[in-house]
Amino acid sequence: MKKTFTLSLSAVALMASGIVPAQAAEAQEAPAQVAISEEARLKMNAEAARHWYGQPVGEVIVLDSKATAQQYQRGYVVNYAVQADGTTYEYQTALSNEVYAFWTGANGGATFEQQVVRYGYPMNTEIAQHNWRYMSKGALTRFYREGADDRYGTILAYHPGAGKVMDRSWWQYADDAIDWNESVVLGDSNLIPSRNSGYVAKGLQAAGYSANEYTAAGAGISAVGAGGQSIKNMVVDNGVALGIGTPWVVNIQASAADADVDPAVLEVDLRATIAELKKVYPHARVLVNDVPSASDDQRLNALSERLEAVSVDAGARFVATRGWVTQHGIEAEVDPVTGYISEAGQTKIATSMKWALHFAINKK
Repeated sequence: MKKTFTLSLSAVALMASGIVPAQAAEAQEAPAQVAISEEARLKMNAEAARHWYGQPVGEVIVLDSKATAQQYQRGYVVNYAVQADGTTYEYQTALSNEVYAFWTGANGGATFEQQVVRYGYPMNTEIAQHNWRYMSKGALTRFYREGADDRYGTILAYHPGAGKVMDRSWWQYADDAIDWNESVVLGDSNLIPSRNSGYVAKGLQAAGYSANEYTAAGAGISAVGAGGQSIKNMVVDNGVALGIGTPWVVNIQASAADADVDPAVLEVDLRATIAELKKVYPHARVLVNDVPSASDDQRLNALSERLEAVSVDAGARFVATRGWVTQHGIEAEVDPVTGYISEAGQTKIATSMKWALHFAINKK
């Protein structure tokens, strides 16, 4: 596995813990204007000059108790202060207009706090020549999540070909794009538990494709979950920074909550999501999964049939799991309210998922 991004109720707990101050939301809605030290201002101006961002525009913006930002003619610079052993260390980081808009929540549905929990604070800007050639435009901005392993983080950049802010995960300070033998999985974190423990990820791994998971609790194709995110929001509205690379498989996992969405809305959102993923990953096989159901579950089986009709018509490949709960005898492993499948239940259907995915991926 290269990456798992999960925005769940744990994000709320992280915000409450003090990692992201509660006043950040208010600061974002009505940015305060404050004075900063002359030394910090000079460092921010120097960082802007290094990236040809031009002259300052307006006053300094307060993002939270650790981060301030200054707009320039062609981008932003963030000053991020960290205290350690009684000393304050400051980092000045250049962000393109697109990355700044994404990070502060203006691009997509996530708030400033949620983006900090998900991606972290910007630490420094990558300017290696091969990175500039790869991205064609702007700086690669490294983000670091406080309290986590300091060798793990995210690098965000605007990808002009996709028209999106995307990311390259990094491990031990090495850039790490998605490869051909990997997949991108989008869905509900209840159905796709983190760290490749869900039946979809297990099936993909068994079929030969490690999974990069982008999940939010309660998120369906149209159904809105944690942080106001749905898969459509995540992909079409740039709610998450999808990984840069060339995955062979992109998997959209529907949620049981999609069964309660207006079928016309669901169809529009699914078509838009498929089209966007085909644009971002033009060589990938786009798969749509329904929700494992009992053979007599009219609600989920009807959802499955709707998803199949739309997916096939939109040029995606469909993976049907209608009746799997009954066929595999896992009724006791499924929560009747949330539809959550226990780890034991997910293990029981992982092999069947492997072959279903294998067939869909290789279908002519």
